[in-house]
Amino acid sequence: MDKYLLVSSPMRTGSTLLYNFFRTFPGDYIVKKYHISPMKPQSYDYFVTLRRHPAACISSYLHMMDHEYTEKNIRESFDKTKEEFDWIEELDQSGRSFPIRYEDFYNNHFYIRDFADKHFQIYVNDNQVYDFSSEYSWYNVMLKSKKEGEHMFQKNHISKHLGRNELHIEQLRNTGIMYKELKELSERFGYEY
Repeated sequence: MDKYLLVSSPMRTGSTLLYNFFRTFPGDYIVKKYHISPMKPQSYDYFVTLRRHPAACISSYLHMMDHEYTEKNIRESFDKTKEEFDWIEELDQSGRSFPIRYEDFYNNHFYIRDFADKHFQIYVNDNQVYDFSSEYSWYNVMLKSKKEGEHMFQKNHISKHLGRNELHIEQLRNTGIMYKELKELSERFGYEY
């Protein structure tokens, strides 16, 4: 029976980078990117569930979509993000889920390599990590995002803040919009706001 490794995440958590890592180094798995869906996972599926500061996810999404930081847009993005984080919590209850935080692998592809080895017995040597890091540098991802492909990067995939949480969070916090809700959601998932 085929074993699936489903890279599962809320929006803007680094899932496309992880998907490409596991697509490049699949081990014994069939690798898919899995987004919130009514489809029920099978008992032989394994999940990589991603986390990132929820406020950074929301701000990064607004940048990617080229949306203004209005109350309406922030509310819609907040509701979507909250729903997706709730879904990840459900997957984590399956016993076949392996969580990883964006903050741990952002700019550290060796962390991804060690994670893959520890949880999925996928061995990747140092030279392969260097090659992957070069292939998926910020600059190369910006180039890849200009055209569709198996890589799944989208237009505007790299935000103007280049993935730096602190700038996304600061920009969202400075609006003063939904401060209490954003603080509660962030703290629920172990982040300060």
